[in-house]
Amino acid sequence: MEAAGQPPRPEEISSRITQLAMQVMAGINHLQTVAEDNVMSAAPDVPQEREVNCPICFEQFEEAHAPRTLRCGHTVCTPCLETILTRPAGDRNCPECRRPLKVTAVAHIPVSYTIMRLARALEQTCAVAAAAEAEIEEVNEAGVIGETCVRHHYPVLWWCSSCHAFQCRSCTHSDDCPERLPAGEAIVHLKQAQVEESERTVLALQDLHNTMETQQDKLKVAIDRMAEEVRQLKAKAKKVQEQVLDVEEAEAQVVEASSACRMTRALARAAEVQAAARVWLEHKNSRPSSPPLSLDDGPVSLDVLRQKLLVTKNIYAVKRNKDNEQIFAPVSVQGDKIFVHTYTTKAPPSNANLMSGNTVAFSQVTQRQVFFDIHMDGRFEGRVVIVLFRTANFKKGEVFLDLFSNAQGTTYKGLKLSTPMYRSGDTNNRVVQVGKEITENNYLPRYMPLPEHDNYNHRNIYPGLVSGISANIKPNDDEGIFPTMSSFMVHLYHVYNSNDPAGFGKVLSGLSVLRYAVWDKREAVIGDCGYVLPIAEDF
Repeated sequence: MEAAGQPPRPEEISSRITQLAMQVMAGINHLQTVAEDNVMSAAPDVPQEREVNCPICFEQFEEAHAPRTLRCGHTVCTPCLETILTRPAGDRNCPECRRPLKVTAVAHIPVSYTIMRLARALEQTCAVAAAAEAEIEEVNEAGVIGETCVRHHYPVLWWCSSCHAFQCRSCTHSDDCPERLPAGEAIVHLKQAQVEESERTVLALQDLHNTMETQQDKLKVAIDRMAEEVRQLKAKAKKVQEQVLDVEEAEAQVVEASSACRMTRALARAAEVQAAARVWLEHKNSRPSSPPLSLDDGPVSLDVLRQKLLVTKNIYAVKRNKDNEQIFAPVSVQGDKIFVHTYTTKAPPSNANLMSGNTVAFSQVTQRQVFFDIHMDGRFEGRVVIVLFRTANFKKGEVFLDLFSNAQGTTYKGLKLSTPMYRSGDTNNRVVQVGKEITENNYLPRYMPLPEHDNYNHRNIYPGLVSGISANIKPNDDEGIFPTMSSFMVHLYHVYNSNDPAGFGKVLSGLSVLRYAVWDKREAVIGDCGYVLPIAEDF
């Protein structure tokens, strides 16, 4: 140490500068080597970069190149996967292992957000490493080039963490700044900070890698579970298909058995017709002068009539209406009953057998029955038979029968079945009405009633009860003429503690047909109607 005020000798100054420069350069070179090693250890190597880059376009996985992991485990970006799926089915393979792809749309493969997060973390790590390299280069360029300060050409003495630069004695800086460190100590601190940052980055990358492996394991388990479910569903589908085949085979057997049953009934019917024809021919040969059918108004043996109807099935009843015109009604036989259908002015076929309408009319002792057929969409759905109660001098009942036979020019045939309706606002009292159009338009003439003409009976409401409805016209006080019955309704269900004062008949058969018409909601029409006569020895 020289005395104060005495300048150092040149050889001493040169020796001290050389020693200091050598120490600083050695420390800086060591810092650069350590920083570069840390950067290289923190930066991903080539295999790691391939994990976050698409193997087809080599673009890094990001939002525009979202990674999607295939079933084989390899990952490609969304645009490249879309390009692969546009190829023919035989050319859709994994670019890594060439395993065929069974998916048809990109949406069927979810985005691998774990790989995307790993790519972002690697990108941030690379950015940190690049920043460290830039900082080192900045230190080299700004403070340490050779052995002296670039600006003042004096040897560097310390490191300022506030200015992020090495400084010499001529650099502007406060002497008492707590952030100023000697150059050697600063190099040690910088090295330690870089090492700690690299270690944190490596730990973060390891955590992301572990997370990715965990997610891949979960994805593999989910894929295996879905494959098992698909296998079970295929097995169930195969079993259902076998059951369908069994049902179809059973249905075919039922149809075949039904056809055989119908054929048996047809053969039995043919045998019955043949026997009836033989009886009729024997009867005709025994009485050759008698006509096929009696046209007088006297009684006829309905047993013989039934036999003839079964043979010919072309019998018509003829009578005259109120305008003295001839009207005709087809006559058919079903079981032990004769059905006289609606009278019309249309002439029957030329080969038809005609019989007097009085021959097929109600007697005084016969309980009167009528029928009407329900059609929906032009298809026959069923027949309803109604029987009238035994009420003497039932004038309105006679009008009711005329509406079924069209004896007075007005009939229920072709009218709609009004469904559903509620009687007196009671939702439990559901009824169907026939002849509503006649009631509203007043087609029928009024008549002079007698006291015994309106002898309705109050009856408890039960399923199938038939009730009469009069036409919507007011009484004529001058003439004393009251409206006649125009339509009727049928109660469908039982109503407790309630009665109908206009009940005059009940449904013998076909109530289920009316309920079906209410349930089906389609338009129901009266396809045909008429009255029914029983077959007896003498009519």
